Amino acid sequence: MIDKTQWFHKNTGPWDDEVSGKQWFDETTGLPCLIRRTPLGHLCGYVGLPSNHPWHGKPYSRIRLDVNVHGNLTYAGKTPDDFALPGYWWIGFDCSHSFDLVPGMRINYAGEYRTIAYVKAECTSLAIAANNVETL
Repeated sequence: MIDKTQWFHKNTGPWDDEVSGKQWFDETTGLPCLIRRTPLGHLCGYVGLPSNHPWHGKPYSRIRLDVNVHGNLTYAGKTPDDFALPGYWWIGFDCSHSFDLVPGMRINYAGEYRTIAYVKAECTSLAIAANNVETL
């Protein structure tokens, strides 16, 4: 559970009724996907890569995407949360950039809030891009 009472942004918004996380397997690629809300209220999206994937074990700065995921990749590592799948390497992005509304921060409050639906669509794009990689 995320304590929303301490957030700077006191107005109501989509975050009031959203869940704090979601996990699923992408219908097109079969890759595991994960969304998690941080204590500051913004969402992060992740896609899990199996051990035979060319990006498995690489830092996010060495992964070239053919898709422009929100704010670019900002994570690559082991399971970022409790969605444990042995052998998977997770790549992901966050929605806490200068153009994003982050409910728990004093800055960025005039930006656009990125909803669960938005982050799920970005995860789908990332999963498709990762699935289409043959070699680096």
